[in-house]
Amino acid sequence: MSFCKTVGGKLVEIDNYWEFQVLSRMARNRRFPNFWIGITDMYSEGAWQKATTQGRQSYFNWYGSEPNSHGGYENCVEVKARRGMKWNDRACHIRWRFVCEK
Repeated sequence: MSFCKTVGGKLVEIDNYWEFQVLSRMARNRRFPNFWIGITDMYSEGAWQKATTQGRQSYFNWYGSEPNSHGGYENCVEVKARRGMKWNDRACHIRWRFVCEK
């Protein structure tokens, strides 16, 4: 997230299905295996919101039984290419690729 700030942006925040389809296509074309998006529940467990603006998150694309907050500390969202671009909650310290937006 700090890199995005240095270039005048933020982690991409997904507002709807169509926006996510565009992002998914870009990620597949660049062969991203997993990548971060700007959604978190670090401010309130289970209350998923936009990471930068802290606005309400209304669109979700969770995989199976996600989010599961495994271990009680999965507060960030990764997109998993091998799971059909579905979302998984994950510990925020994992080093994945990420997508910024302005």
